[in-house]
Amino acid sequence: MLKKIHFLILIIGLGVLPKANAQINNLINEEIFLHYNTASILTGETLYYKLYCYNKNNNNLSSLSKIAYVELISSDKESVAKQKISIKDGVGSGDFFIPTNISSGSYKVVAYTKAMLNNNKLFEGNLLIINPFKRLNTDKVIVDTTTTNVVITNVPLMNENLLETNKKKYLNREKVTISFDSSLLEDDEFLNGQYSISVRKFDALDTLTEVPTSSNFTQNIINTNNVGLKTFLPELRGEVISGTITNYNSLSDPTLALSSYGTQFDYELTEIDKEGHFNFILSNPSTSNKIALQLLENKPIIMSLDTVLINYNALNIETPYTINTKLSETIKQRSTANQIENVFFEVKQDTIPLEVINTENFYTTLEKTYILDEYTRFKSFKETIIEIIPELFLKKKKETYTLHLRDYENKASDEVFGETLVFVDGILLKDIHQLIEYGATRIDRIELVNKGYIYGDQLYYGVVSIFTKTQDFMPISTEEHPIYYADIIRPLMPKVYFNQKYGSTTKTKIPDYRYQLLWQPTVAPKTNKSLELYTSDIKGEYIISFQGFKSDGTPITINKPFTVE
Repeated sequence: MLKKIHFLILIIGLGVLPKANAQINNLINEEIFLHYNTASILTGETLYYKLYCYNKNNNNLSSLSKIAYVELISSDKESVAKQKISIKDGVGSGDFFIPTNISSGSYKVVAYTKAMLNNNKLFEGNLLIINPFKRLNTDKVIVDTTTTNVVITNVPLMNENLLETNKKKYLNREKVTISFDSSLLEDDEFLNGQYSISVRKFDALDTLTEVPTSSNFTQNIINTNNVGLKTFLPELRGEVISGTITNYNSLSDPTLALSSYGTQFDYELTEIDKEGHFNFILSNPSTSNKIALQLLENKPIIMSLDTVLINYNALNIETPYTINTKLSETIKQRSTANQIENVFFEVKQDTIPLEVINTENFYTTLEKTYILDEYTRFKSFKETIIEIIPELFLKKKKETYTLHLRDYENKASDEVFGETLVFVDGILLKDIHQLIEYGATRIDRIELVNKGYIYGDQLYYGVVSIFTKTQDFMPISTEEHPIYYADIIRPLMPKVYFNQKYGSTTKTKIPDYRYQLLWQPTVAPKTNKSLELYTSDIKGEYIISFQGFKSDGTPITINKPFTVE
C-alpha cells in the first residue's frame, strides 16, 4: 500500500515538475504496438492504424499516458508526417492519407509516448510507399528488369481457425460474415480485450514487406539512443504544451494564459517557474490548432515552445529499395481503382461521433447567449451593446477602452471582482479597442456570464465570449498588449470508418473498387459476436487481419484468407 501511495505522489507531482526524473521513468515503462492495414501503399491511399500502449511493468495495456505520437519517417531520416493521438484505456486510432507529393521509397512508421522517449524507446514498422505519378528517384528505388517472374507468396496465415467466415469464396458485392471460434467466446479474458480488424485485398505488393503483429511486437521496439536530449513531461493527464520564456526575470506576475482559436476553445493558466519554463495540460478534445499565449501583465515576452527531438539515426531504413518491373501492372490496376474510389469520396465518408466532439467551453451552462441576427442590427459595437445587451457597457480612460458587465441580481461592482474576461473567437482579448473597430454586423453571437467568476487563482467580473460569423477575428499583437501565436498539432478525433452496405435500396450504379473492405479500430466481441462487410467489384485474394490484446495482456494475432471470384 505504501508503494502505491509513493507512486501517486510522484504522478501528482508531474503536474508541476518541469522534468521527469529517472525514478518516474522506471515507473512509467511503456511500449507501443501499432496495427496498420498495409506495409505497401500507393499515394492517394490511406494508411489506417490502431495504437496499443502497453505497460511493461504489469504486462497489460497502459492506463498512464493519455497522448501518443505517430510519424512517417523517410529514408533521409526526416519526418514527413506527424499525428498526435488521444489514448483512452491504453488504445487510440488514426489514419494518414498519403499525398501525391510524397516520393516513392522506404519509410518507417514510428510511434511513441513521451514517457517512452524518456526511456529511449520507439516503435518502428516498415512502410513502402509507391508514387505512380512521380518519376522514381534511383537513390531511393531501383527498378529490377532482370527477373522474368514475380513470385506471389500465399497469404500469411496465423491462427486462422480462431476466425470463421460464412463462406470461403464470394461473389462481387456479397455479404461476408466473420465470427469468432467458440473457444474464444468462452474465454472471458478474450471477451474483455481490445482489438482491431482489417480486411484488405492481398496482392504482389504485399509480399514486399511485412506488417508487424501484436504477437511479436517487442521485436519492433528499438533504442533511440536519445541520451543527452531533453527529458519530457509524461502526458498523464492530457496533452502538454511546454516552453521557455527567456525574459522571465523582468516579470512581476509569472502567470501565463493560453487560449485557442475556434468556437470550442481552450483557456488555461499556468505559472512560469524560476528558470523560465512553463507547462500547460490540455485535457479536453479540440480541433483548434492555433493558440495564443499572453502574460496576464502587459509585458513583451521572448518565448519558444518545446519541440520533440528524436535521434532517427537508430532507424534502419533500406535504401535504395528494389522493386521488380513486373509489378507495374499491379501498381497500375491498384492506382486506377484508388482514383475511382477517390472520385466518389463524398458518398463514402468516415464520420466523427458527436459524443467525442467537445461542444462546451469552460463557462458552459452558466452563460446567457445573444444571437444578434434575432435583433435589429447596428453597425457599431458600441450601439449594439447599448441597444441589445444591457449587461454590457464600455468605459474609456485616456483613450483606452475596457469592457464591463452589470450584475442586476447581486448589484456588485467590478471593483470587487476585478476585470472582465473577454474572448473573441476563442482568443483572449485584452485590447478592447480592436473589438470596437471591428464591424458589429460581422458578429454572430455574444455569450456572457455576468457575475463574479473564479478561474484558477484569478477572480474576474464575469466572462464575455464573442463569436464572429466567419471566424476571422485575430487580435493583433501590440507593444502594449503582446500576443505570442503558435500552430500546434492537436490529437485526432476518433472516427467511425465507412463500411459499405448493400441491400434493396442501395445505389448500385456507384462503382465499388475498394481494396480495403473493412477497417474497424474497435472490435468488442463481448457485445458483437460477429462482424459483417461486403465485397467490392475487385476480384482476388483477401486477408482478414485481427490484432489486439486480451484483458490479461496476452497478445492475439489472427490472419485468415478468403477469395472473391
